[in-house]
Amino acid sequence: MEESPSVPAEVVFEVRFVREAILPDLAPKLDLLGPGKMIFTAETLRLECGGRNFSWPLNRVGNVLRNSIRIQFQVARDDAFSESQLCVFEVLDPSQTEALVSYLPTHFSAEVKERLLVEQRRSQVVSPLFDGRPGPAISVLLALNILVFVWMLLRGANLMNPAGPILIDSGSNFGPLTLNGQWWRLLSCAFVHIGIIHIGVNMLALWNLGRFMERAYGTAIFLVIYLGSALLGSLLSVFMNPLVNSAGASGAICGLGGALLAFCLRRRAELPSLLVKGLRNNALQFIGLTALIGFGIPGIDNFAHLGGFLGGLLLGAIGSLPLEAADRKAEFPRRLALTLISAILLIGAAAGVGIQLSKGTEVAHFMKDFETFNSQANQVLSKLVDKRDRSVEIAVASELEKTSLPRAQELRGRCEKLLPDLSAANNKHLTRILSYLVSREKELQLRIRGLRDNDMFIWESADEAVKEWRQAP
Repeated sequence: MEESPSVPAEVVFEVRFVREAILPDLAPKLDLLGPGKMIFTAETLRLECGGRNFSWPLNRVGNVLRNSIRIQFQVARDDAFSESQLCVFEVLDPSQTEALVSYLPTHFSAEVKERLLVEQRRSQVVSPLFDGRPGPAISVLLALNILVFVWMLLRGANLMNPAGPILIDSGSNFGPLTLNGQWWRLLSCAFVHIGIIHIGVNMLALWNLGRFMERAYGTAIFLVIYLGSALLGSLLSVFMNPLVNSAGASGAICGLGGALLAFCLRRRAELPSLLVKGLRNNALQFIGLTALIGFGIPGIDNFAHLGGFLGGLLLGAIGSLPLEAADRKAEFPRRLALTLISAILLIGAAAGVGIQLSKGTEVAHFMKDFETFNSQANQVLSKLVDKRDRSVEIAVASELEKTSLPRAQELRGRCEKLLPDLSAANNKHLTRILSYLVSREKELQLRIRGLRDNDMFIWESADEAVKEWRQAP
């Protein structure tokens, strides 16, 4: 073994013992955690932490590894380090790091040398994934999201909080329309955003996650994961909250978070040890932060996030490619086909399950949605404080046409489908509600026409319809 430099009677360094090793699984860790001291003499090393003391001859210390802030070494019972313990720490004063390391022996065991060579080879293989430049898919997705947002602004959308009707006009996921034939909204909503902050946060997350993920999976598989996650998130959202006006790329981005976690789990044997932990921690932090924001801020579509994450996790596990270039090239066509088929099956299964589950609680959901519709329609109409203000009248007419009227039509259709299969009592109750909805739909159509044409006769006709539907329930 190599000898350490000459040491004065005693040299003391203030350190903090930690658990996270630079190169893990080499040996059991010493039971030390928190602030302590490392004390060197000419022939010994002593550790002090929390009232506990350890002391060894310096010639039993070796396999010293370090990164920018962390150092680890092993204390051996034999020259081969076949039985040893691992110590991991950080120097409290970074300026003393070089001095401390100079007192530690530089011997490496055969096992650690082999591990370092393996880690070096893995780092070389994985380094192309961290190129940093955006791939073609990321560039196109960023451009599409930004172009759609600019298009919304040019059509009069508010920069901070676009109104519901313009979101619907732009392709948001709105149950009364999505569930009645406009299925394209399940995907288009992933390119529509509710204000500058919303798109800014989502595009930053897409940039940070997407560049690595596109290189890790390849452009084609990446797009299947991204778009598949967007669709699965939208499906879960529309079945769980059919009257929510949902928009944004966050469901697809949560899918990328799930795929990152899948990548770490599937390829952990091919990745450098530190990188596995770093990527896994990044994925878990992303998931935790998304959940915290989702439950802490009102109006966040958590079902879209959950559906996207689960979709990305499953599709990411299926589409994960080997890291060696030759193996990736050979495996890519098969993985692409499997991922695409799996995405189609998952989306079909999610749609089928959602339809079946919604049938089981359809009456309860219908009644809840019916009450929500009434409240929201009345809130829109309450904006008509001054009917002489034409700008308010036109805005209310537009909002009624884009939100309230489609909801009334969707609820009427649902009610008509429910009636044949219900018991006599429920049938009687829903028959009265159906009559109410027919009258309310007529009233809303007349309100819209009266406001747009500035025709008081049509407005009075709507008042007559109000009398009809007030008597219906």
